[in-house]
Amino acid sequence: MPKLQYADLSSNNSITCCTSLLSGTPQIKYLNMSLNSEIQFSAGAFDGLDSLEILDFHHTRLIGIGYPSCLSNLKNLKYLDISFSSITFFNIFSFGGLSSLNVLKIAGNTFHTVYVLRYLFNNLTNLEYLDMSYCHLEELHPRSFKDLRSLQMLILSGNKLMTVDFLIFSNLEKLTSLYVNKNSIISISLDVLQKLPTNLSVFDLSSNPIECSCAHTDFILWIIKNQKVLKQSDKIVCKTFSTSSDIPAIDFNIDSCVYNTRLTVILLICCVIAVTVLSVVAYRFQFYLKYCCILLKGYKAPKLQECPNDAFVIFSSYDEMWVMNELVENLENDVPPVHLCLHMRDFEAGKSIAANIIDEGIMGSRKVIVVVSQHFIDSAWCRFEFELAQSWIVMERNANIIIIILEDVQERKTKKVLGLHKHLRKNML
Repeated sequence: MPKLQYADLSSNNSITCCTSLLSGTPQIKYLNMSLNSEIQFSAGAFDGLDSLEILDFHHTRLIGIGYPSCLSNLKNLKYLDISFSSITFFNIFSFGGLSSLNVLKIAGNTFHTVYVLRYLFNNLTNLEYLDMSYCHLEELHPRSFKDLRSLQMLILSGNKLMTVDFLIFSNLEKLTSLYVNKNSIISISLDVLQKLPTNLSVFDLSSNPIECSCAHTDFILWIIKNQKVLKQSDKIVCKTFSTSSDIPAIDFNIDSCVYNTRLTVILLICCVIAVTVLSVVAYRFQFYLKYCCILLKGYKAPKLQECPNDAFVIFSSYDEMWVMNELVENLENDVPPVHLCLHMRDFEAGKSIAANIIDEGIMGSRKVIVVVSQHFIDSAWCRFEFELAQSWIVMERNANIIIIILEDVQERKTKKVLGLHKHLRKNML
């Protein structure tokens, strides 16, 4: 039958294909061998059948197909249906040589690895229709469709895909229809949605477990605004724990999310302001806070300890030379000697300054000597030590503060230090 162009061998039993079976039919263009129980492919299965344009093997168990030499000589093949044929694609060159292929249906088959999908469709630049539904796909390589520049319809229904991120890296400029219904998609990021093919007119997202929450408002808003593109938009439902209460995503109350977002933003701003104010206050009044902590410690501290020092000297480090040459020299070398407590000499190393002031200085001394100068007035630590000494002495109910005026200080400046002006009017040396 040298002029035979159409052959239907569907719904038979086991067949060996195809050169020996179709010997002498060089002009055959259409071959339907679907719905058979099993077909085995011999070596060079399609030799001499270069005119084939349509091959249909759907719902037939195929043995031997998927190797690079099997279909490689079918340069005129435009339609290939091998869906539900129990094929596991191992070889990345399974469709090598099919440069004219327009329609490829491989639904219901499997792929050995994602790596195979990375190269399986290489050079199918004329492919317009691709059906990969029910292939147990959990993910797709980002570059799986990079060569399919003519692809118009992509069917990925009934898989286990959780994302369509592969669309970002695909060169699907002519894609008009995309079916990802019956997958496991919870949400699609705004970045992916903004990079969908510009010609897309049909996008089927139905029967996916869409998570309708305030965390995915961008996606829900996109669904609401693009109902004309979305196929069966009423079947894009918000997945809940109870299937009976699932609601369409287009009916999700976005306004509640806006209110909650505004409330969250307001609370966040209030928290930031509160933390900022507290930080400023803590920094501004840090000595007073330490002062209160030490007072609290003082109230709880045992009062039976002996005082090893005769006097604790409060002075600015700028006045250290006078303190050492005059005060220490005359008092500690006198008879009997007066033992003084000086911060740079007698404070315990590794202990906090505030703890040293109360433990070594004020609690460890019978009296407090205050060397008043302009530097003393300007020193925050000196003011802190003086105020702490006053409070401690009030608690002990004795007046053991001795004021030494090292230089003239304006009266208005002495009022900067709590209680100093009062002491200057009563006790001066």
